[in-house]
Amino acid sequence: MAKSVFEPKKIVGYVNNQEIIEGGLASSPTPRISTNTLTVSKSPAPSEKVARPAQLPGETRAFVFDGATELVADYPDRGNPRYGTTKLTFTPGWNQGDTGSFALYAIGTSGSNDYRVEVAIVRSSGSSGYLDQLSYKVISGSAEREVLTTLTSSPNTYAGAIQYSFLQIHHAKQNPGTLAQGRDYLSQRTYSGGGVKIIPNFTGSLHQVSIGGLNSGSDHYFTGSINQFAHYQGRNLVQPRLSAQNYTGTDFLKMYYRFEGTVSASLGNNLEVVGTETYVSSSL
Repeated sequence: MAKSVFEPKKIVGYVNNQEIIEGGLASSPTPRISTNTLTVSKSPAPSEKVARPAQLPGETRAFVFDGATELVADYPDRGNPRYGTTKLTFTPGWNQGDTGSFALYAIGTSGSNDYRVEVAIVRSSGSSGYLDQLSYKVISGSAEREVLTTLTSSPNTYAGAIQYSFLQIHHAKQNPGTLAQGRDYLSQRTYSGGGVKIIPNFTGSLHQVSIGGLNSGSDHYFTGSINQFAHYQGRNLVQPRLSAQNYTGTDFLKMYYRFEGTVSASLGNNLEVVGTETYVSSSL
């Protein structure tokens, strides 16, 4: 597997998921460091108890992204780049006034634009206020095609406003197909760019998957947490629902990560942490 230009820092830590929800990562205290086990806190007295989010079926724990970390692995074997579906759950870590592009995942040639697919959340601000869109970008050499789709959570896609938002992203050839956030289909789209050459296959010898980054050591890392990441090879696998399921053993599944205090794969290749390794310490 091709190495990033950044040397991985193997620092394993755990933070409470409520700290990510309230005010973003910038306001979170320094994570407590643990090498093998999850941090277990003593239960507070009844007068000190705080509300916790209700558990969502199928969701487990989450990996925390600090804005300078990505998880990378070789693409497992071969895969069809023309059709596929990715399912993940995210909690944003940026604040209401922040704008920019926050990478969810990328699949493509590591460190080059020979061929790559990049999926990110883009938050912008204008005369009409804030706008949150899902960016689906295909790059082939100097050619580039981007589709921007307004999120259901727009303009409130920021820390403290939403949490555990379940996204399903289906792609067909060089365009996103059916997209869903929670129970809602996403339909408002704008296109830019021309045609892009589609390669015959993703292969482990040439291509990588990156979660939380663009597998190239560049900007636009994700900030917040992602729990469960599942990638399928198939055409019609998007069914709007509030949360992820347990996908173990389902058909056409290519990659599956649950982030239960580890970046080992339930299916596919184990991820490598490029940056700081931190997990949510309490179950959802």
